[in-house]
Amino acid sequence: MSRRELLRLLAALGLSLGSPGWANGKDKDKGNGNDKDKDKDKDKDKDKGNDKDKGDKSSPGNPNNPNNPNNPEPRRNYYARVTLNDGAAIYCGGTRVLSDSPWLKLAAPGMWLEAEGNWNEKDFKAAQVKIVSPKVWAYYQGPAAALSLGGAQRVEVWLQDGAERVLFQRTLTTSANTVRVVAYHDGTRFLAVPPNLIAAPGLKPGWYELNGTWNGQSFTWSSIKPFPADEG
Repeated sequence: MSRRELLRLLAALGLSLGSPGWANGKDKDKGNGNDKDKDKDKDKDKDKGNDKDKGDKSSPGNPNNPNNPNNPEPRRNYYARVTLNDGAAIYCGGTRVLSDSPWLKLAAPGMWLEAEGNWNEKDFKAAQVKIVSPKVWAYYQGPAAALSLGGAQRVEVWLQDGAERVLFQRTLTTSANTVRVVAYHDGTRFLAVPPNLIAAPGLKPGWYELNGTWNGQSFTWSSIKPFPADEG
């Protein structure tokens, strides 16, 4: 067989079998197409997963829901001057302050208080209450004669240091001779009360509640304890 005939034979065989590279190219394109479809399916599944993670913000259990009971409203600070203490409620202007704090019951008109809590319509419900002014004061409940406060038989009095010793005074209808005092001890004496009223040396600095009786001449104290009791 001549060289020319051999070349013709090889050319004929190549046309009948087709180009191997072209066939592989088609298969390669088909493979890439399948991979692209798979990637699209993965993206869809990922998007569905993201939607599931986001969840419904209106759901009560969702932490992003502002109405979730596990997301309490942050506390606010309230600073105001007391204008009324009628023995049952404390008012600062038109705002009634509500709290279980024992300090609130000792807030008298003219005092300034600082409360931490939340608004409930027009009321301020406080979790914590501090009396910030005056800095030195004392509370007394007992016979008026013990403090030389006139003809009233029994009084409730808020005392302070200075020329105007009585910050606020209210007459009580009961006639018992029991006495209650809340005052600050500086390590030497009780402040804002007459020096000869209470002799209690050796106490650590802090607030104290004293309970006792008045016999017309002197006091007899049955208990002296830190105030409030849970801070002692």
